[in-house]
Amino acid sequence: MFGAVVSKGALSKNLNAHYEITWNSINLGEIFWGYSVNSESYYFEINLQSYGAVSKLLPFVGKYSSSGRIESGAFKPFKYYQSWKGKKKEKTIKIIFNNNKLDFFESVPPTKRVPKINFYELSNLIDPVSAVMQLLINNRSETIDRVFDGRRIYSISSTNKKDVKNKNIDGFNNLIQYNLVISNYQNIWKDHNKNNLKKFQAIIGEVDNGFFLPLFFIIKNKGLVFKINLLEHTIKN
Repeated sequence: MFGAVVSKGALSKNLNAHYEITWNSINLGEIFWGYSVNSESYYFEINLQSYGAVSKLLPFVGKYSSSGRIESGAFKPFKYYQSWKGKKKEKTIKIIFNNNKLDFFESVPPTKRVPKINFYELSNLIDPVSAVMQLLINNRSETIDRVFDGRRIYSISSTNKKDVKNKNIDGFNNLIQYNLVISNYQNIWKDHNKNNLKKFQAIIGEVDNGFFLPLFFIIKNKGLVFKINLLEHTIKN
């Protein structure tokens, strides 16, 4: 998941960003990411797709979106949506929250297994996009529990935050590096609790008066290392 950081004085921002996904210097695809936040509410949308030779061998199209309200700096989601279409698999998940609990859940195609966790009884749930964005906005080491994406429940923490002094990227100030760590991982529908995401590292930079944007990601998943680089961005006030 990807996001931007804003300070309290930088609320009411709209931004579009374009990223490139690579593996071993091979271009796999691109991400188009939209961000909108004010002092009371937020909306994030992430679209990704394969291109080039990869789109013929391993085509994929994905979309993730989250919307909700902001209370004392905490993100309280209302709606979460994710869809993924690959060469052999297609999946859509819709979640609606109400009073910090699950109000509606839909998975297409539906999962035939009986859930191992009654997620309708859990309180203080948050979707993964909102959780990552809250970690970045607070810009400090902390943990968010009960992250729910329709398939798993886990905690996510921002750790090892430090200033980056050995990089110089034009147009950005105050570069910060951090890790995101997943813990307390529980599969809802499967018998195991294996987590394939082994590493998530990011570098963010200030682009406009307290407004931070992710510049670079390293994601280690299933033994593969993916890199995501910012190509261009547009701020709309």
